[in-house]
Amino acid sequence: MQSAKIEIEFVTHSLAVGIGPQGADSFQRDNQDRIVLSQPCWYAVIGQAISLSGLNTYDGGTTVTAGTLLLGASGVLNDASSLTVDGGTFNLGTFNETINQVVLSSGTIAGSTGSLTSTLAFDLRAGTVSAILAGSANVVKTTTGLVTLSGTNLFTGQLQVNAGTVAFTDSANLGAGSVSIDGGTLAYVGTGTQAVPVGITAAQNVAFGPTGATLNVANRFAT
Repeated sequence: MQSAKIEIEFVTHSLAVGIGPQGADSFQRDNQDRIVLSQPCWYAVIGQAISLSGLNTYDGGTTVTAGTLLLGASGVLNDASSLTVDGGTFNLGTFNETINQVVLSSGTIAGSTGSLTSTLAFDLRAGTVSAILAGSANVVKTTTGLVTLSGTNLFTGQLQVNAGTVAFTDSANLGAGSVSIDGGTLAYVGTGTQAVPVGITAAQNVAFGPTGATLNVANRFAT
């Protein structure tokens, strides 16, 4: 079945919707402002903010390019689909979500106590992750961009810094697995108000790959 493209944009209190070849049956909005999609399609958020709380079964993937896609419940995305954040914000809030693959090209993956689990390796290219990343999959930094991790991450897979820079402020940002640096940079960017050097203790084993590795302590002394 051919995939459709659905674009949803908030304009004040209304929705401007462009629906692809699957037709109107791909999109439903109930009286509680819940967005439910049931056809194979990919779904792009291009406006200000939208909240998903219905159980969605579309499997073509979800792409956030601007504005905010906010979860209103746990497990609302199809576990077999993908999530791409490319310029906007995907906000878990307090809810948990499991998905087949997560790609962060730019923008933000945010959250408070909610966690995001990926079956395949997290593909982090550029942007900010303040949400909790969980599960056993590896977290892989690809491309030359900067990714900043600031959540208390629970993932047990390996953090692989293969290109670009991964910045962190606390050892808890690095997850519960090991760290591999092979061609990229791992940068500590913590700040404080103390007059003595800021220390950090990491529980992870760190391996250096054959293509080179850089460790950067950007703010070794508190400010």
